[in-house]
Amino acid sequence: MNTWWDGNGSENLWVEITDRSDLGKNIIAPKRAQQGKVTPGYELLKHVNEGDLVFHWWMRPKSKELRGFYGYSTVVGNMQEGLLPWKSRGRYASTEPEGEKPATFWKLDGFTEFKRPVLIADINAKMPN
Repeated sequence: MNTWWDGNGSENLWVEITDRSDLGKNIIAPKRAQQGKVTPGYELLKHVNEGDLVFHWWMRPKSKELRGFYGYSTVVGNMQEGLLPWKSRGRYASTEPEGEKPATFWKLDGFTEFKRPVLIADINAKMPN
């Protein structure tokens, strides 16, 4: 992984993409994907630092139109390890059993909900033609 941002304190913004409804609680991911595979998305948690900001992209189950940024939080404490109930999605979902997986996570604090979420339609409307 090319960690071009290392050593640059102004590179402290992250995006959580989730369908969980408990925005602002934590950012969490399994340590490894199916069959022990290392994935960049999961590995990014190792680069988060206390004081970083996390913007929450909520996938809003059953409503693609309402997907968007709903707020932000601040990372607190140190990275922790534990177990996460996890079931893969996408092409792996049908072959992987559901169960607890070793995970890394960071606690979050100060969840600030946007008065009006920035929805996918808002972003698409700003895209050049």
